[in-house]
Amino acid sequence: MTYRQIKMLILLLPTITIGLWEYVRHEFLLPYISMELGNLLAPVIVFVVTMIFLVKLFTMLEHIKEDLEKQNHKKLFLKKGKGSLGNCMMVLPNHSFYSL
Repeated sequence: MTYRQIKMLILLLPTITIGLWEYVRHEFLLPYISMELGNLLAPVIVFVVTMIFLVKLFTMLEHIKEDLEKQNHKKLFLKKGKGSLGNCMMVLPNHSFYSL
């Protein structure tokens, strides 16, 4: 999934969730739950569904960012002409290491 697609899902997911909930509530659940209860459940349902998916989407964004940082560090290393990439270690901004 691309960076742009992930951003669009993050933006659209709450809207789609509330739209689906309201449709189901008014079409099928109206005889069973009151309007007040439905109004109280709406933010809870949106929060739960959004958090379930957003945790995964933000994790995917973090992995994309980390991969991009690694590629940028590799390019910088190669541009400076520091020699071969055999057993070299680089320090990332978050103080972690990775092998080139």
